[in-house]
Amino acid sequence: MPTRELLTDVKPFTARLSFRGDLDFLLGPKFRSETVERKLTERTSIKDVIESCGIPHPEEDAILVNGRSVGFDHTLVSD
Repeated sequence: MPTRELLTDVKPFTARLSFRGDLDFLLGPKFRSETVERKLTERTSIKDVIESCGIPHPEEDAILVNGRSVGFDHTLVSD
């Protein structure tokens, strides 16, 4: 049976997100036209990170992680 990684097993890292097109109106004035940073301490799906910024995931047309197209189930981890 697979075991879940402990929180202490993942090195904290920062995810930087840029939203294009009409999505910035969902971010609120504080983050419009800027890169949004999220500090993460555990494996997290890109869907969860997008939604933590206030963007409903169905509003996203394309997701790129390090220049590569990924789906909502893509997991972000530290390098």
